[in-house]
Amino acid sequence: MSAEFTPTRVAELTALSASARAAGPLQPISTPIVIDGQGYAWLPDPDPLRLGDAVGCYVHAGIRLGWAPMTFPPPGGALLTLFGGQRADGFDSDGVAAFITRDGLNSLIADLQAIAASIAPPATDDQKGEG
Repeated sequence: MSAEFTPTRVAELTALSASARAAGPLQPISTPIVIDGQGYAWLPDPDPLRLGDAVGCYVHAGIRLGWAPMTFPPPGGALLTLFGGQRADGFDSDGVAAFITRDGLNSLIADLQAIAASIAPPATDDQKGEG
C-alpha cells in the first residue's frame, strides 16, 4: 500500500479537504480557457507549485462515472472512477480513480449542485428573442 493510503495520511488529507470546504463554495476557473482545433482545452495547472503552467485535456462529450465502496483506509469511503465520454473515434479509455470519504463526497455533491445552480437554464420558446 502506498503512503497515501495509510490511516494517518488519509486523516491528514481529510483535514485538508475540510479546511478547503470551509473556504466557501467552489469558484469557476478565473483564467481564460483555450480550446484548440484538435479538441483540447488548455487549463491552468491545478498544482499551486506550477502556477502559470497550462495542462491540455481532451474535451469529451460527457463522462462515464463508476464507483465501489471502500472500507479501508478508515474511515472508509468510495473509489470513484471518471472516464472520458464519447470522442470522435469512440469511447476514451483514459480516466482517473479517486478515493473519497463520505464528507468529501458530500462536498463534491454540493459543489456540483452549486455549479448547476449557477448555469442559466435554457431559454424557453417564450424567452427567445426577448431582451
